[in-house]
Amino acid sequence: MSTPVDITAVIARPNGAGWSGRYVRSYGAPTDLGPLLHRLAHDAHVASGQYGIEELTRTLIETHYGWNRIEPDGERLGDCRCHEPEVPTPSWPDDEPMLPGRCATARYAYILTATGLQVLVRINGDWNNLGRAAYTRETARVRFDLMVERARQLNAAHLGDTDSLN
Repeated sequence: MSTPVDITAVIARPNGAGWSGRYVRSYGAPTDLGPLLHRLAHDAHVASGQYGIEELTRTLIETHYGWNRIEPDGERLGDCRCHEPEVPTPSWPDDEPMLPGRCATARYAYILTATGLQVLVRINGDWNNLGRAAYTRETARVRFDLMVERARQLNAAHLGDTDSLN
C-alpha cells in the first residue's frame, strides 16, 4: 500500500487526443495535489481567464521540467527538480514530457484544460476519469475525497489488476 508521500502524478495539458505533462514525485493523490492545483488554476482563471490558465500551465510544464512536490509558498510553486542548488542533468522521467503511455510509474494525472481540472487514475495500465473541477467553483467545494474513493472502487473492480502501483 502506498503512503501519500509515495504517490506519484503527472501535471499535464491537453495535447491533441491525449495529454502531455511533467512528473511530480510525491504527494500526488487527489486529496493532496488536487486542491493545490485547483486553487492555483482557480486564482489564475479569476485573475486572467484563459490566459491565466495558459500561463500557469506554461509555468508548471515548460518553465520547470519536473517536480519533487507542488507546495506553493508565495514566492515559489514548490520543490522543482530543475532549480535545486546544483541543477542536475535531466534524466527520465524529467528529460521529456510525459504522455499517457509513458507514465508507467505515475498513479494520477491532472489535466489543466481551458475550463477545469480533470483528474485521472491509472489502473491496470489504463487511464480512468475520476472527475472534473471547474475553475469557477471554489476549491473548498470540490470533493477530491470522492475522487479518491472512486479510484478505490475502480481498483476493487479490477481484481486481476497486474499494475504494481495499485
